[in-house]
Formats: sequence, C-alpha cells, structure tokens
Amino acid sequence: MSAAADIQRSLEACFDTKRQIFGGDVCDLIGPSFTEGGAAGDSVAMVPLATDVECFIKELAPAEQQTVIGGESYTSTHRIEMKRSPVADAISPEYRISVHARDGKGVRIFEKPIAPEESLTPLTVLKASLVRQGYQS
Repeated sequence: MSAAADIQRSLEACFDTKRQIFGGDVCDLIGPSFTEGGAAGDSVAMVPLATDVECFIKELAPAEQQTVIGGESYTSTHRIEMKRSPVADAISPEYRISVHARDGKGVRIFEKPIAPEESLTPLTVLKASLVRQGYQS
C-alpha cells in the first residue's frame, strides 16, 4: 500500500465518523445544463447532476465567512465537505447544493459554492451560503 492510499483511507474514515456523530446529510448537486434550441434559441436549465451525495455540513464562524478568490469577494455561511468525485470537483458558484431533509430539519438550499483552496485530498471542501431552509413538523 502506498502512503497516499493510506492517507486517503484515513481522511475518508474521518469523514464517515463525523457524519455518524453529527448526522448523515445527503445532498443533490444542481448545476447548469445547456440545451441547444435551434430556431428557438439555446437555453440553460438548472438540473441535478449528482444525487444522494454524502456530505457533512458545518456552520462557519464569523471570521471564516469572507473569502476572496481571484479578486472577487464571497460571503459564505457554511462549510460543506463531500468525498471527491468528478462532479464535486466541477462545482462552481453557479451551482446549488440541495441538502435533503432529516431529523426535523427541512430541505436546505445553498448557493454560490466555492472551493476556498486547492486540495489534493480525497475530500472536496466548499463554502456556500444558506439561502433557504425549510422546517418539518
């Protein structure tokens, strides 16, 4: 076994443990899909690109909420972790993340997800803003 494979397994195990302790959130990654419309013109629709993605959501402290990337400033409310995948790596600020309802919490919608730092770890770490939270009774 290589050291990189050992590190990957260790980080994924830590991620799984956090999800067991703090709750097993699952989300859908919603992104733009371009459709050629011919004479009617092209269109862009927001569609689920990946569903039932395991994730871990954590509220950010005020000092962690501001991020500057490429000269553009982003304000985020939460940190979202998920296992690395091609779809997760392609997430840009145009995407939305819809976290499924669980344990009395309704669906939560996050917008403007950004990756604050480049990482080679097996986890994709994002910051995003909570824009809608539903409640279940």
